Amino acid sequence: GGGSSGLIGNGMEFVYRGYGVSGPDLQVYTSVALLPWSIKALMGVMSDGFPLFGYRKISYLLVFAALAQLAYLPLGFLVGGQGSPSARPDQKGPPVASSPPPLPLPVVTIGFFLLYVQMTLSDLLVEGKYSEKVKLSPERGPDLVTFVWGGVS
Repeated sequence: GGGSSGLIGNGMEFVYRGYGVSGPDLQVYTSVALLPWSIKALMGVMSDGFPLFGYRKISYLLVFAALAQLAYLPLGFLVGGQGSPSARPDQKGPPVASSPPPLPLPVVTIGFFLLYVQMTLSDLLVEGKYSEKVKLSPERGPDLVTFVWGGVS
């Protein structure tokens, strides 16, 4: 899963520690990255009030999934720091050509922010969609909610 303590959240601290970020700065960077969870209601108002391509949910899911992919790739392949081979001062010989330079810390934080925007929007819009379905067929509501949350966990 995702969230602040899921697959991405647990790795985020290690990435920041690899950059040598202090404890107080780590809290600031993490707060910025997790900001989308705080503005979830605003995202809902935005998707309901300003449909993209004529759709209120699926268009936002697809657009922000694409943006998250743009963030996943560099974070997965280009994040450096003190723990990366490209940043080790004790490395013998010339630097390894396949080791790209690390991303600047603000770019890493923007990448994490985009990942959390995608997770927050997915959470919000899927909840909105199954709420619509539950209203149409209330007797099937518990089954639908169980199905959705079974997939989440």
